[in-house]
Amino acid sequence: MREWTVVEKYPSRVMAEMMAELLRNEGIPSTVQSDDGSGVQPQLAYTLGVRVLVPADRVEEARALLREHGGEEGDDGVEDEEAP
Repeated sequence: MREWTVVEKYPSRVMAEMMAELLRNEGIPSTVQSDDGSGVQPQLAYTLGVRVLVPADRVEEARALLREHGGEEGDDGVEDEEAP
């Protein structure tokens, strides 16, 4: 089973999905994870963040791509944490 790791967090699902798609277009598998009550409480994304996850062995490559496209680590206003 593949281990997935949080590569970045964003304040909205739309932004997280766009960044995950960018990674996929570059050949890096990615998925989005959010604790927003299955979309029922989208306001929770502002405090909890929406996480973009990639396989553990692709984290550095993914972070470099996100930085290259304007996603500096830690500039999203959401504290970092590890994926469950």
